[in-house]
Amino acid sequence: MRVNMLRFLNVTAYEEGYVIVNSFRRYSRLSVFIIAAGFICAGSMIQAGPLQPQDAETQVSASGGQDANQPAGTNTSKSYQNLFPDVVATVNGEPIPGRELERAVSSEMASMGNPEWKNLREDYRGNLVYSLISGLINSQLMYAEAVSNGIYVSDSEVQDEYQRISKSFKNDQEMKAFLADQNMSSDEMIENIHRALVVTKYVDEVIGSKLTVTLEEMKAFYSGNPDQFRYPDLVRTSHIQVDAGKNQEEDALARQRIDDLMARVSKGEDFAVLAQEHSTSPSAGRGGDIGYAAREMLPDEYAEAAFSLPVGESRIVKTQEGYFIVKVTGKKKEGMSTFDESKEQIAEFLKNEKTQKELQKRINQLRDAAEIEFLIPAGPPLEP
Repeated sequence: MRVNMLRFLNVTAYEEGYVIVNSFRRYSRLSVFIIAAGFICAGSMIQAGPLQPQDAETQVSASGGQDANQPAGTNTSKSYQNLFPDVVATVNGEPIPGRELERAVSSEMASMGNPEWKNLREDYRGNLVYSLISGLINSQLMYAEAVSNGIYVSDSEVQDEYQRISKSFKNDQEMKAFLADQNMSSDEMIENIHRALVVTKYVDEVIGSKLTVTLEEMKAFYSGNPDQFRYPDLVRTSHIQVDAGKNQEEDALARQRIDDLMARVSKGEDFAVLAQEHSTSPSAGRGGDIGYAAREMLPDEYAEAAFSLPVGESRIVKTQEGYFIVKVTGKKKEGMSTFDESKEQIAEFLKNEKTQKELQKRINQLRDAAEIEFLIPAGPPLEP
């Protein structure tokens, strides 16, 4: 699908350089630290690569599947609790807690629509258990390796990340409910964030810093992958969000509030300031800006307004998340990005691939030298 190619199109104002439209998924950052063990899961490193640029399609769900605004496992993970014993494996004598495996299972099941564990094929359950435990083992080994290399993360860095994650929630109650659903305390969350940051810093400083990408490699990738640089029609929008009410009376108040804000927009008040002060969307801090997006990356109602409005115009739309004032700030016709437009993203992508290969080698070395014991039945090893 062409939307996957957008990571090489430099059309966004954000420093990542490839399209990111994350306004409709509140918990994309949270999932890195909490879901699937709460810190960088080396199982995912092996199979998908945590450093590879994320496609915008994975950040916004336009239709179907799990609600894009719902964090994986929310209100469903309790069905995956108490599946395993307190300790499911040991690594050099250190335990892998069963609750971490349950969180990883919850995250995996969320992507499948949260089926009943008992209804899954036995061989699939076994293979999944092996894969997820292996990821947790790899994570523990990588954390120990990072610490042994003197990698240090300050309390302020952890707190900064904690605050960023906290802002992904509408309020403290929603965050507490999510943690309760994940069977996780706030202290555990902070510890998981700390571990994630330590491993990330290790990958950046010990592995990634030693790797380079040449101009010849970049040009070869560009010329050898022309389809990767084609893109569909794109639209850039900002929005102000007001959450829908839980009942008819609350929803009427929400509608009145968005109408009042629309009136202020129509009178010429600064849209970015209004978004910062009144929007419940994570994009509020950017003045409501969510960057460029293809039609299929956006909810249908939102996309219809965004692609039909001329640049500079605004309209109210309603989606499952609530009411939005959508303002179109830019459009880009279908085309193909040039090498100069894409070279920074190509360099990042190729360096990430190299980092991934080196990381895989190091994980294998650590596993070969470690004493690993599985304490529950698991299926045959899955090939990376």
